[in-house]
Amino acid sequence: MSDPDRFWRLLPLFHQRRDAESAPDRIVVGPGAGMIRDAAGRDWRLNTQGQVVVDGVLLATPTTIATLQYHNATVYAQSDETRAWMLWTGSTWVDASEPPTPAGPLRALLQVWAEQAALIERDIAQQYENWFIETCEDWAVPYIGDLIGYTPLHDTGEPSSTLRLEDEALRRVVAPRREVANTIRYRRRKGTLPLLEQIAADVAGWPARAVEFRRQVAMAQHMRYPQRSRRGVALARSVRVGDIGTPADPLPRVAEVRRVSSGRNQAAYGPHQVGLFVARHVPVPVTRVAASCIEEVGGHCFLLNPLRFDIPLYRLGDRSAGILPGRLTREALMVRTANQDGEAVHADPRLFGESGSVMLWKRPEPEAPLQELVAQQVVPADLGSWAERPRPGSVAFDPERGRLMFPEREVPNQVIASYHEGMLGNLGASERPRRLWNMPEGYKHILVGGEDGEAHNSLRDAIEDWRSLQNPPQHTLIEICDSRSYDEQRLSLTLGEGQALHIRAAQGARPLLRIVDYESSRDDAWTITGAADSELVMDGLLIAARRLHVRGALGSLVLRHCTLVPGWATDTETGSQPASPSLMLDHAATAVRVQHSIVGAIHVRDNELENEPFSLEITDSVIDGGGGDAILGPGSIAAHTVLTIRRSTVIGRCAVHELLLAEDSLFTRRVMVARRQRGCVRFCYLPLTSRTPRRFECVPSVLPRDGEPILSPVFVTVRYGQPGYCQLGPDCPPEIWRGASDQGELGVFHNLFQPQREVNLRARLNEYVPAAVDVDVIYST
Repeated sequence: MSDPDRFWRLLPLFHQRRDAESAPDRIVVGPGAGMIRDAAGRDWRLNTQGQVVVDGVLLATPTTIATLQYHNATVYAQSDETRAWMLWTGSTWVDASEPPTPAGPLRALLQVWAEQAALIERDIAQQYENWFIETCEDWAVPYIGDLIGYTPLHDTGEPSSTLRLEDEALRRVVAPRREVANTIRYRRRKGTLPLLEQIAADVAGWPARAVEFRRQVAMAQHMRYPQRSRRGVALARSVRVGDIGTPADPLPRVAEVRRVSSGRNQAAYGPHQVGLFVARHVPVPVTRVAASCIEEVGGHCFLLNPLRFDIPLYRLGDRSAGILPGRLTREALMVRTANQDGEAVHADPRLFGESGSVMLWKRPEPEAPLQELVAQQVVPADLGSWAERPRPGSVAFDPERGRLMFPEREVPNQVIASYHEGMLGNLGASERPRRLWNMPEGYKHILVGGEDGEAHNSLRDAIEDWRSLQNPPQHTLIEICDSRSYDEQRLSLTLGEGQALHIRAAQGARPLLRIVDYESSRDDAWTITGAADSELVMDGLLIAARRLHVRGALGSLVLRHCTLVPGWATDTETGSQPASPSLMLDHAATAVRVQHSIVGAIHVRDNELENEPFSLEITDSVIDGGGGDAILGPGSIAAHTVLTIRRSTVIGRCAVHELLLAEDSLFTRRVMVARRQRGCVRFCYLPLTSRTPRRFECVPSVLPRDGEPILSPVFVTVRYGQPGYCQLGPDCPPEIWRGASDQGELGVFHNLFQPQREVNLRARLNEYVPAAVDVDVIYST
C-alpha cells in the first residue's frame, strides 16, 4: 500500500486520537502551552530546556519526543511533526531517545500536513481572541468599535498594496485600542477634567494636565462675600518663576476675550476656557555613568554628561499630584527647611534620591567604595560661570545645565550619576527598550562589562579574544552589559570570509565608546576591513571622539539604534560642531544600512572608473553634517553611492551618484544627483535648486512669488544633545508639518504620527466638553 493511500485510510484514526487527547487522564504539554492543571490538582509545564516538570519535580530529560506515563496520565511534549506522526500511527513511546520517524515521501507529506494543521489551530485560537478588545488584532479594533458607535476621526486613505510596519503603526494611532475599550466610560464621565487627561493618554499617548482658566481670572470681590476659591498672591511668599505659564501657575490673570483655540496665544484666561497641557518629551533614564571632570576650570567641577557638554535634566511625572514630566529646574528642585541657623536650602528628597529623578555617588579615593550623596548635601545653584563656592560638606548642583561642583578641598576621585534626559522618539543610542535580533544557532557569545566575573573590561579585549579563537564561528556576538564609558585605543576589525560579527549593547544599557587620540602622528579612527561576504552589525552603541573608517570589501555594515556623535564632539559653551565625518567609506564596496540612528557626516572615497557604486540605505535616522556637507565624495564631488532614504532628516549638503528613492524625508540644503535618469523623490522637502530625479508631491513645488515667504523648515534646535534635536517647531509651515505621504510630518520623527495624534485629540476634546466651553491643546515640551 502506498503512503498516500495509507494516509487517507488512517485519517479517521487521527480524529479519534485527537479527541482522546482531551480526556481527563491525558495531558498535552508543549511550547507556549504554559502551565496545565489536571483533575488531580497537579501542575504540568514544559520549561525552557524542553523538560517536563510536574509540581516542581523534574520528570524527563530533553528529547525530541517525550511521552511519559505518570500516575495514569499521558504527557505529550513534542514538535508538531512528531505529534502528527504519533496521532497518525496511534503508537506511544516512553522517553524514547530515538523514536521511529517516517522516511521518504511520507515524511515530506507529514511535514506539510503538520505545518498546515498548526496554522489552522493557531488561526482558530486567534479568532476566539478577536472577540475581545484586549486581545484582538489591530485590524479588528475598528470593527469592535463600530459595534458601540465608535468611528475613527482621521482618514488613513486606501490601504497600501504591500503591508508595511508604518502602516500598522498608523492604524494603531488612528484607532487606539485603549480609546475603543473606554468609549462607554468616556460617555458616562463627559464634562469632567480628569476625563480630558485620560483622553489625551488614550488617544494621543501623551501625559496631560487639564486646567480651568476661569479659576485663575482675577476679579473684584465684595468685602462681605469673599470667594476664597479665587487666586491671589501673598506678597510675603516668593513665587516660583518657573511655574508661570505651567499648570501650576500661581498668578491671577486679567480676563481675555480671545478664545484659547484661536491660535493667537498659548493660554487665554477667560470664564469658559480650558487648557490641556501635554508633554511630548519622554524622560529617558541614563544609569550609572561616570561624570566628566572639567580640568580646564578645576578638578572639583564636573559635567554629568560623559560627552562633556551641557544638557538639561528631566523630572519624572506624577499623575496623582498633577505633575507632568518636563525639565528639572533649580526652583523645582529647591526646598527650604528651618534649622538652628535660621533656614537651609537643599534638594527636594522627592526629586533627588533613589526614587527620584536624579541620583549621585562619589568615590573619595581610587579604591574606596561609592558613597551616595543625600538630598541634604546637595544645594541647587546657578553654575553657568562656575562662580559658586560650595560650603564644606555640601555640593552645588545645576540641573538646568547638568553641572556639579564640589568644594575645592573635597575633590572626589570619581563621580557616578543616574539621571533622565528628555527625548521625543526612540532615536539613536539610549536605554529605551529596543528590539534585540536573535542570533543563529552555534554562535559565540562574548560579554563586556557588567557584574559577570568572566566578562572583559574593554571592547578591545573582547575583540582580541575573538581573534584568538582557533576555529572562529561564523557568527559572533559581543555584548556590552552596562552604560559606563569605555576609552578604547586603536580599535581595528578584520572579518574573514563568511564571518558575521554583532557588537551590541544589552537591553537597558547605553555604553559610550570613546576612541581616544593615542598618537598625534597617525589616524586613530576605528578601522574596519573584511571580505566581500562578511557582515558587521552595531546596535545600541554611542561612539564619540573619532570616526569609523571602513576600508576594503566589507560585505555589509549595519548601524542600528546607534549614535556616531556629529563632529565627534560638541563644544561646551558655543555648541559648535566641526564638519569632521563620523563615517568614512574608503574604497569600500560595502552595503551600508543606517536605521534609527544619529550619524554625522558621511564621506565616500572610491574609484568611479573601476568600481560600481555601492548601496547606502537610510531609514528613520538623522545625518548631521553640522551645516556643512552631510553626504559627499572627495573634493566636493558626488559620493559614489546609490542612496535610498526614507523618513529621515539630512542637515547639510547632499551629493550622490544616484538617488534611487527619497520618501517622507527632509533635506535642509541643496541635493545634487549625478545620474537623474533613474529614481524618484516623493513627499520630501528640499530646496528648489536641487538637481534630482523626477519629483512627486514635494515641498516646495513652485518658486514663491514676490512678497511671499519662502517655505523652510523650522526646528526647535539642530544642536545635538538637546531635547528638541531635529524636532519641527510650532511655527513650522503646515506644508512641512503635514507633507508626508500619510499627512504626517516630514523627517526623522514621521513614525510618531504627531499630526494625526493632534487632530484626533482636538476632535475628541470638543466631543467630551460641555457646551459653550472652549478647549485646546497646549504643549509644555
